Amino acid sequence: MRRVEEKTLKSGKTFGRGKANRLHFQPSPEGVRASSVPQATPTEGRDIGRKPPPSGRRTGQFRRPQAPAPPARKWVKGWRCQRCGWCSGAGQARNRLTQCRPDGRTMADEAKPISPLKNLLAGGFGGMCLVFVGHPLDTVKVRLQTQPPSLPGQPPMYSGTFDCFRKTLVREIQASSGETKYTGALDCAKKLYQESGIRGIYKGTVLTLMRDVPASGMYFMTYEWLKNIFTPEGKSVSELSVPRILVAGGIAGIFNWAVAIPPDVLKSRFQTAPPGKYPNGFRDVLRELIRDEGVTSLYKGFNAVMIRAFPANAACFLGFEVAMKFLNWATPNL
Repeated sequence: MRRVEEKTLKSGKTFGRGKANRLHFQPSPEGVRASSVPQATPTEGRDIGRKPPPSGRRTGQFRRPQAPAPPARKWVKGWRCQRCGWCSGAGQARNRLTQCRPDGRTMADEAKPISPLKNLLAGGFGGMCLVFVGHPLDTVKVRLQTQPPSLPGQPPMYSGTFDCFRKTLVREIQASSGETKYTGALDCAKKLYQESGIRGIYKGTVLTLMRDVPASGMYFMTYEWLKNIFTPEGKSVSELSVPRILVAGGIAGIFNWAVAIPPDVLKSRFQTAPPGKYPNGFRDVLRELIRDEGVTSLYKGFNAVMIRAFPANAACFLGFEVAMKFLNWATPNL
């Protein structure tokens, strides 16, 4: 056996069983005896001829790639984390596992169903805030839009927004003609129904749709877009501060009325006109306005609208967000 080993070492051939255990030796000119050659263990034999292992891995160990660790799961109730304000690392709750996301929202918050009743109540409160803040300038806007054209050589009834506001406070007229025709909203509805039936109450519905459909789309699109822009990284949209809500709502109102004011002028003229004056509807109103007063007449009351738009719509969205947060706190399961 020793002779075979000496012969193998001098010739440079391999010995051992299988590829993994083969060793490569250079023949020694002096005829080194096999007993003086260090014997290689199976583990060392497998590493000979291979590329050096990456740092951090011991020689001879080949591990399978491990799957990435799952994200940390946290509890909803208990102590709230500082990043999203919703999940908790204390593990105090017994239900509703959730996961804190990089954008600050959580799975539980994402899966929360929308409550139609809460949106109805919060939206109603927001509308009350809008009317409370914006009604005075809305009155000025309608009176500027419906004032009769001035005769040649005579000044118009209102020279502008502030002149209309001042004269309204001093005189308090119901219409541009100065007549006091209705004693209130119910009296107005009753007399309209007596004069024209149910169609009198819904007079100008088509023009209202022409105004509100595109304007409302612009309104809410701008508001949601600005809310996402104003939300800091790692925070939830529901945690937006009050000043940022006011700015987003006010700018959304300006964009809303930039789209809505031309059909709003047509609607106001059509609704306040005597019965039978415009048999073809808004087309007759549009034709008469452009013929008598030019294209700029479609933007009557623009200053009053823009002065009203920011504070009124800021109050609307602030009222909606505050009411929604209160309802979520008071009735979380509604």
